[in-house]
Amino acid sequence: MRWLKDVNDDLYDPTYTDMLRVAFTYEFGRGKLQDLVALLSGRNFETKQYEESIAEESFAKLKSGILAFMNKTHFDRLTMILRSAGFVTSDLITSRNAVNFAYIVYLRGRCEGLPPDEIECLVRRWYAMSILTGRYTSGPESTFDLDIRQIEAQGLRSYADAVIATKLPDSFWTGMLPQHMETSTAQSPVLHRLSGRASAAWRQGFPLQGHHRARSLAQPRRQAPHFPAAIPSAAGLEPWPVQPDRQLRHGAK
Repeated sequence: MRWLKDVNDDLYDPTYTDMLRVAFTYEFGRGKLQDLVALLSGRNFETKQYEESIAEESFAKLKSGILAFMNKTHFDRLTMILRSAGFVTSDLITSRNAVNFAYIVYLRGRCEGLPPDEIECLVRRWYAMSILTGRYTSGPESTFDLDIRQIEAQGLRSYADAVIATKLPDSFWTGMLPQHMETSTAQSPVLHRLSGRASAAWRQGFPLQGHHRARSLAQPRRQAPHFPAAIPSAAGLEPWPVQPDRQLRHGAK
């Protein structure tokens, strides 16, 4: 990825492990890197024997996956999709594994021949669900393995729609989300997600309430976040009542 060194953008700055994880999961349909070591050694998981043909095939598949990961068009498209969702700075990227799987979703969508606009929508929705629910925070390899196997079995569109509907039902937006917002930490994934959506809304011409501007919500700040009451609407949600004695405060005058 020599071209990456000339990019003045750290929105997604992958490590070698990230590259291997994305390439392996996408190309092999497995999520545990220990399986990659076994396959490159020629292990046949059915017979529990080692075969040279499996090793050769595995090296070829890994090369294909790495080339897909390193493709500049693919990489640029992923970062564009993240930006279009409002994640305009690296400070808003709170889960590297969520971005890694978003990249896998993008590559799988292309592999399945889905239309570009549908792929972009699926990537945005899946990434949002991942960070709002902390899907890849604990035991990410097992979750990667589960997700990619189900995608292989059900197809990307069907599985993504089913998981997102289950993890983010209407009750999440009307009840759980306001509760999650009651936090003083600036690293809350929910606050980062809403900051991102508000930034996207601002770029589309939707100012927030009063003197607040969405882009300012995406900037690093030392104090606890101070969110105006208009943010739910800017994020595409229904507004909720604001409790004056809670951490979540509005900025309307």
